[in-house]
Amino acid sequence: MDIDEEKCTLTVLGPVDPVKIVHRLKKKCFAAAVVSVEDDKPKEPDPPAPEKKKEDDDDPCQCQCKEAECACVKD
Repeated sequence: MDIDEEKCTLTVLGPVDPVKIVHRLKKKCFAAAVVSVEDDKPKEPDPPAPEKKKEDDDDPCQCQCKEAECACVKD
């Protein structure tokens, strides 16, 4: 809980009901209004994008070698 006297604001973090806080402040003869309510949960990361398949399927060499000595590279 943080009180800023210059701005006349009260900052409360955590699982609290803002309506109950305003009600209790008004009960104690304070003017109260909710300025903002934010969710402080961390954002979930986006799921990874599916990997793209290679389109080099017309290459007869499946061992990815390009040497002339390879058994699969015979011209």
